[in-house]
Amino acid sequence: KDSGDELGIRIMSSQREDGVKVLNLIEGSIAARSDEIRQNDRLLSINGVSLVNVSQHNAADIIKRQAGPIKFLVQRSVSPADAGKLLSPFLTSLVSYKPALI
Repeated sequence: KDSGDELGIRIMSSQREDGVKVLNLIEGSIAARSDEIRQNDRLLSINGVSLVNVSQHNAADIIKRQAGPIKFLVQRSVSPADAGKLLSPFLTSLVSYKPALI
């Protein structure tokens, strides 16, 4: 992202969870074109700066100040079907003590 460019992410905060979530992506924006950030992702950090326990307003300011390559750490909910695919190798590795690529 160049200085002055907008990522195209609308965020919201929740009283039930710490930090901020992606409300939606602006169509055609940098974030939407990247296909890495999704609606309802919880933003944990940006370029190593924690967004946990940060207000929506402060998170927006932190995000706006970033320039150059942007790296988000996100927490994403998965569907029950996808969760089974992700957990099966992990559970197998716990039972057999063999490493599993997840």
